[in-house]
Amino acid sequence: MTNKTSFAKKIDLRFSNLEKKLIGLANKKDNISARHKRNYYNEVLLPIVEDLTPNSPLSTPEEQLPFLKGIWQPLWTTMPFQDMIPGRSREQSYQIFNHSNYYANVARYYPMSKSKFIRQIFSPTYDLMIIQKFHVENSQWIIENIGIKQVIRKHDLFSLTPQKAQSWFETVISSELKAMNSDEVLSFEKTSLDEFNRKWHKKLQTTYKAQPFFEHLYMSQNLRIVKTRREANQRHSYTIAVRYQ
Repeated sequence: MTNKTSFAKKIDLRFSNLEKKLIGLANKKDNISARHKRNYYNEVLLPIVEDLTPNSPLSTPEEQLPFLKGIWQPLWTTMPFQDMIPGRSREQSYQIFNHSNYYANVARYYPMSKSKFIRQIFSPTYDLMIIQKFHVENSQWIIENIGIKQVIRKHDLFSLTPQKAQSWFETVISSELKAMNSDEVLSFEKTSLDEFNRKWHKKLQTTYKAQPFFEHLYMSQNLRIVKTRREANQRHSYTIAVRYQ
């Protein structure tokens, strides 16, 4: 049984009717353009978010912190860096929070093919992990960018499962993080994708140097609605994520 099927069967058990309505509407529209996503949020999702927000079971960062740890799957997001590289697999995208207050956005990309079937078999795979550190100070989330890791392979027939993503994250935290500097973090493997590497290198550098803003508009034990912003002059982005484990 696939992760997607297993997740669908758990929906009825873990979420309120209003939460399920939001999840259903968001889950169908994550593959539309950024502009249409913003319009869709304002016109369709925002009224539900506004109904949920006053009744957030975990309303303050201090209340949210103990329940944040674990693996979350973003069902829908307008965060620019998520799709600045083409071919992101939404089924292989994760947000992972650990007990040492480190956090990672992890995703697999198939940048060379638009066909889902073809890319799984023949397309090079690109796994990207953006690592951050988080804590709560004066009832505000404080987020610090730590590093970026990436792996490029000619092809990989095996999915990037939540367990593999978490294992990669914990390995980097435990064995590589202390040795990281900006040059190492932003270096790329030498592969046939060198043109691709150079194209997105500058954008990854910009992401790495940003100072993110982070706020939960709504949070329960199994659902998060997050408002973020990379820079003070940037428009806010929104992410709807559900707990995997």
